[in-house]
Amino acid sequence: MKVECVFFAQLREIVGVRQKHVELPAGARVKDLVDLLAREHGDNFRDEINNLEGTRILVGDREYFPDEVMETRLKDGDQIVFLPPIFGG
Repeated sequence: MKVECVFFAQLREIVGVRQKHVELPAGARVKDLVDLLAREHGDNFRDEINNLEGTRILVGDREYFPDEVMETRLKDGDQIVFLPPIFGG
């Protein structure tokens, strides 16, 4: 199956693009996607997701915090948005 990932802020800097399509096996979970992205872009990607307070992950039209979403099953065509907290003023 193919999903679309969208990255913002420091996660976009780590990945190097705003969005990318990723191929995953049927039945893959968000955890599997994060593992794949960490293998491709380094453990810094996983660390940012797990350690930044306020990071949210949107799957389709539902919003989750990382500890709530990792076991969520993905389906073909899903859009997954990685949204770390935005700081500044």
